[in-house]
This record gives sequence, structure tokens and C-alpha cells, in this order.
Amino acid sequence: DCVMLSGETAAGAYAVEAIKVMADICREAEAYVDNFAVFKSLMEHAPKPMDNTEALASSAVRSAHKVGAIAILCLAETGRTARLISKYRPSQPILCLCIPHADNTKINNPEAVARRCMSYRGVIPLTRDEMDGACEHMDYNIVQAKKLGLCKPGDRLICVHNVDDVAVMKIVDVA
Repeated sequence: DCVMLSGETAAGAYAVEAIKVMADICREAEAYVDNFAVFKSLMEHAPKPMDNTEALASSAVRSAHKVGAIAILCLAETGRTARLISKYRPSQPILCLCIPHADNTKINNPEAVARRCMSYRGVIPLTRDEMDGACEHMDYNIVQAKKLGLCKPGDRLICVHNVDDVAVMKIVDVA
């Protein structure tokens, strides 16, 4: 799905207002989408067997729906996990922390990954350059989710990553 604005946003006198109105229209339209029905339809047509990352992404969306999670948090070295979570159309926002590759043999640029993630539906990308482990990165991501107002103590989050060739999904109660 896509929305495109034309000349008014590029050079018009009411560019900010045009974007605000379009954002309101998009939010209103999204409110009427049955995300779980879309998810079920996508699952019927998903490849079988799924690879680990695809299975992780679809499981995260299903679990978020089943446990009433307020958001899905993920780590991204390439952005693939965030893209696949977005593909399954969760109703929750996806907070994606773009990080350097855990093994320094692969070169990636977290800022470039974050820019790419901005084009995925529902993804809010962040970057971090520290070379921490997955648990430390996820703890940082939870702190950022609180700062952004995406969650508060008592809320549930789905946390996923596929770092170091280990696919992990956790249901986390925010402290």
C-alpha cells in the first residue's frame, strides 16, 4: 500500500498541513483493516517449509496478537527480520534497533539499514553502534521503547532477533 503526495508537499504554501491531513487519512484507513485476517491470508500463501527468519517473523506477529502485546521489538543487522515482521501486517508498531554485525567480518552500516527500514510498514528504526550482545541490545531497545512512549510498566512486548544465527522470540512484561 502506498500514498503519494505531489506538488503541494514539494513547493506549496501548505506543505506541512498537506502532510498532516494525509497522515490523518492514513491512520483512519488503517483503523479499518482487519490485520489478523490479513495475517491469516498471508499464512495460507506462505512458503512451506519456511526458513528460520520467516518463521520467527510470522510467529512474532501471531504471538503479539494472542498475548495482547503493545509492540514488537527486533534487532536488525540487515533489516530482513523487520521487513518480514512488517510483511505479516501486525497492528502493533515494530521498533527496530539496527546494529552492527556481531562478527566483525561482515560490514554493515546501521544507519543505511535504518533508512531502508523506514520504507517498511509500521517500522520505527533506531540505530546503535555499540558492539554488545543481543541481550544488551534488546535491553537498550526496551528502554528506547519506554522513552518513545510505545510502552509502560505492565505492558507486554514481543522481542525478536536472529543474531549469531540464533532465532529468538521472547514475550516480555515491561518492568
